[in-house]
Amino acid sequence: MALHDPFDGFTINIYQDDDADYLAHFVEMSNISAFGDSPGMAIAELATAWIGVKESYLQRGETIPKVRNGKPILIK
Repeated sequence: MALHDPFDGFTINIYQDDDADYLAHFVEMSNISAFGDSPGMAIAELATAWIGVKESYLQRGETIPKVRNGKPILIK
């Protein structure tokens, strides 16, 4: 049984900032990020943000980036 990957293969980095908030972002696309009070909350917020980013790409008629060999690519 295959598991669903809500992040489509992108690598997630999580760290705690100076204000004790957690930041989660894609390593390959660091402009996609989210904050939370815990690592789990930051990941949940990142999942929500990624859904919104993908919807935005589709609304603009653009290709949703995929990751290959650690780099974001556009598959047409």
